[in-house]
Amino acid sequence: MKYHKAEKDTDIANNVIARQLETGYRVGILKTQALLAKKGIAVGHNRLARIMNENSLNPKFNRKRYPPEYYAQKNASQKNQERENVLNRQFDAKCPGEKLVTDITYIKVAEGWLYLSAVIDLFNSDVVAFVMSNQLNVDFAIKTLNALSDNGHVPQTECIFHSDQGFTYTHEKFVEALKTQGFRQSFSRVGNC
Repeated sequence: MKYHKAEKDTDIANNVIARQLETGYRVGILKTQALLAKKGIAVGHNRLARIMNENSLNPKFNRKRYPPEYYAQKNASQKNQERENVLNRQFDAKCPGEKLVTDITYIKVAEGWLYLSAVIDLFNSDVVAFVMSNQLNVDFAIKTLNALSDNGHVPQTECIFHSDQGFTYTHEKFVEALKTQGFRQSFSRVGNC
């Protein structure tokens, strides 16, 4: 029995609906194509994409880029703090301890999230301090700052400590800890790490 193109598209759409219902609308075009191939239905990915778009069969999930704590604490960040870019993309340093940069990396693991905070000296690009944790909060960033002094790192006078404008670095507790240790805080523009 020969199918007309429209009939075959309807047959494919019905099979895609069945696959999406089985998976809770969580599979995309390539996975759906593989599932259909197992059922003996051969269809190209471009055609399948068209059929899925026409029938609103695309996956329905909203995957967040970062863990929920990040978004909650970001919204609670200080809004009125003056944020100066002292470093101003001048990444060369003449001596150790003159310019330090920091950031936090989010690592997805089976049990949830791990966070890695590191401080890099721009003089020689060495990691001078790092801390890992399973909780993202201001104390985590302060532990990284304290790890600098624990490692025997002595900042130069007016050492620039540069970061993004994340909640951990704009929190008044962290800003105070930086001042206490003699650092001059610097921030990237919004949207720049």
